[in-house]
Amino acid sequence: MMSIRELDVLLEEIEIDNVRIRNRFVRSATHEWLAAEDGTISHEIMGIYERLAENHIGLIISGYSHVTKCGKSSRAQQGIWDDIMISGYYQVAETVRRFESAFFIQIAHGGRHGLITEDCPQSMAPSSVPLPGSNAMPKEMSSGEIDSVIDDFARATERAAKAKVDGVQIHCAHGYLLSSFLSPYTNRREDDWGGDTERRTRIVVEILRRSRKLAPGLAIAVKMNAWDGVEGGIDKREAVRIARILDSEGISAIEVSGGIEDAPHEITCTEDIDSEDKEAYFREHSRAIKEAVDCPVILVGGNRSIVNMSRMISEGYADLVALSRPLIREPDLISKFMSGDARTASCISCNGCFDETGIKCNIKRD
Repeated sequence: MMSIRELDVLLEEIEIDNVRIRNRFVRSATHEWLAAEDGTISHEIMGIYERLAENHIGLIISGYSHVTKCGKSSRAQQGIWDDIMISGYYQVAETVRRFESAFFIQIAHGGRHGLITEDCPQSMAPSSVPLPGSNAMPKEMSSGEIDSVIDDFARATERAAKAKVDGVQIHCAHGYLLSSFLSPYTNRREDDWGGDTERRTRIVVEILRRSRKLAPGLAIAVKMNAWDGVEGGIDKREAVRIARILDSEGISAIEVSGGIEDAPHEITCTEDIDSEDKEAYFREHSRAIKEAVDCPVILVGGNRSIVNMSRMISEGYADLVALSRPLIREPDLISKFMSGDARTASCISCNGCFDETGIKCNIKRD
């Protein structure tokens, strides 16, 4: 049975840089397959964010938003690569702020996951490592192309500041472009952009430095893998090294996740999370990073029950807890908790909600 204290821990305020977060609940970035054809925010996406805000989510992080036209990784994906996209994010920020929620835009580039189109005939990556089951070989980026992508991220951050959002989250997880630079499994370069941890992290550091110049005062967080799930990839020890470098550069917060498509088994649990030991499956990685950095740490992955999420905060695994799939099925989950309904989230982690016709839970309710 839930105690008042357990919920109180999760309802405590926290600051990410100068941004007040009303509680410890975060909506983790989730691609909705609902953006307009030109990549702008649609009314459907706006409605999703508004409903999350009115149901007491402290921090809402947008779905994957590509920083350049060829950084897209899926259809109906929102972008931040052109000034035409600023007004939609401004409206979102204004809307969620009415409910005291904070809003970050997740800025991303698909890298070797890039969507192949007539305008973008070849994906690019730090090294030519193809995706499993794909005959398409990504192009190894030149130094000039790397510099151009750094500028794309910085300009996207500048647009976010113009949209008056609370911050951005640089997507460095799950095998997308920046994740591929960080990982020794996918970054096999021997120049200044590959090799040891510092050189593999350099692209993110340069993005952060350049972004700070264009958008001073804006919170800039990162989502990163603490475990790739493949031999020769990022593991907990390497993740701590990367996190320390980013923390020393003044990163605002770190969201801890894991897994790339090359992994031999599904990293994000797809079986019933029916016990506390199955919840928060990146918790040990998160705690190792939290112990190594000064910035707030966000833990995503299998967060389902008040008891467990409270423990993640009170026992030092993380500073905030992030949810994705449970909030697709129950966008009012936090409101239920606050009303005294302590039942664990009813999401069964089947991933059926990742629906290309528009994100939604496709499991019938009892």
